[in-house]
Amino acid sequence: SSTLDFTIARFALNGEFLSMGRPTLPCQLLRNVRFGVNFNKKCRTTAAELLNAQIELLSPYLVFKEDNKSFIHALPVIVKSADQNIKEVLRQQLVRKFFLVDNVSGFKALPIFMNSRFMKASEISVLRYMKSLTILVNVQSGKDHGKIFAPLLIVEYDELTYQDFLDNSDVVIDYKVTFILKDNDIDYNVEVKKKITAIEEI
Repeated sequence: SSTLDFTIARFALNGEFLSMGRPTLPCQLLRNVRFGVNFNKKCRTTAAELLNAQIELLSPYLVFKEDNKSFIHALPVIVKSADQNIKEVLRQQLVRKFFLVDNVSGFKALPIFMNSRFMKASEISVLRYMKSLTILVNVQSGKDHGKIFAPLLIVEYDELTYQDFLDNSDVVIDYKVTFILKDNDIDYNVEVKKKITAIEEI
């Protein structure tokens, strides 16, 4: 197929499995990814929309066919820091899940002066959200020309403050799909294949 077929498993914050199916994410994330076509687009949302969104943990899979049978392959995710380059990113620990928004953990715990307990603040102080998503697809060459290794998802998070909610600030999500040839980036192959193998052995 000329289009990569992704599916998403959704989990609640407590780990409970919710559903599995085609991505229905903002910005058409993980939808209509055409083989060999690099692209970059920016999507706009608001602080209020993120604040009201439901928090879910997302586990990405690639769907493919072999001998007329359908299979799914769990995809690795790397969480990138803003100041990291690609080689630093590829040395990081791979994970299985990511999230679009965390509007739960950013509430402060306020002390109750009458005892040693704490209470949850009424207003959120910080909200984490997915600032960017990059799908990195390594294309094989030689006798395996036209085949790919498991795509790698690189996620970068950012934070919104309480003032952003008061202002209902605009928020931009950067979405990229990048195809690279195996021979152009040997380090990518070695690092990622080692890490995927390590995850599958756990």
